[in-house]
Amino acid sequence: MAEWHHDRLEGFNLKKLASRLSVGVTAKLQFDFACNRGHSFGEYHVHGVVNEVLSANIDPDRFRVHSGYPHPAIQTEEAKGRKRELDFLIEDKGDSSIMLCIEAKWAGSGHCTAHNLLLDLCRLHLVKRTAPDALCLFVLAGRQDKMNKLFESPILADGTGCLVRPGAKVNGRKRDRKKTFALIGHPTHQTELDRFKDVNSEKLPTIPDEICTTYAPVFDRVGRSDYWQALVWTVF
Repeated sequence: MAEWHHDRLEGFNLKKLASRLSVGVTAKLQFDFACNRGHSFGEYHVHGVVNEVLSANIDPDRFRVHSGYPHPAIQTEEAKGRKRELDFLIEDKGDSSIMLCIEAKWAGSGHCTAHNLLLDLCRLHLVKRTAPDALCLFVLAGRQDKMNKLFESPILADGTGCLVRPGAKVNGRKRDRKKTFALIGHPTHQTELDRFKDVNSEKLPTIPDEICTTYAPVFDRVGRSDYWQALVWTVF
């Protein structure tokens, strides 16, 4: 496991990065909005903030942050032109091992659909299979109402969807942070998943049977904003 930069935060390690991303991105969105920069918000803006958090918490002499990394695990033989890319990847400069990879989405953008979100989760799962020691994270940022709208999609709905949101309840009971979502033989969403496979079969070398995720707990108050939020899930 990677040894992370300790100069600025004693004891900081890879396992804490998911929560730190959630807190950091949420806080930066709030700050930028207060400074009248909300007009620039979008996936590109979030990528810049994620890059800041990552770069500030690693030793640049030992680790390298890549933006737009064409990992071989997500390539397909049918693809033409530019290779498919992960939004972020951190590698060890010494042995080139993968320490972390991230896919990020901005809730409310035309590109942030339930199917594209699930596609990102599948990509992260495929990378995790080839690099089991890597931390694979999915980041969803945006305005609270846009996130709520996104989670109205059947394959994201609280209770039966592919992700569990912080504080989500089903029949009045709080959901566990961990979630295993079957893409084959799903008792509720198989028709929708069959459509997903038809549309995305050429975008993935293979579609996994299931995806396991857990959301990052956020202990800082700033991470529980009712307006701008950044939620982070670990993908297994």
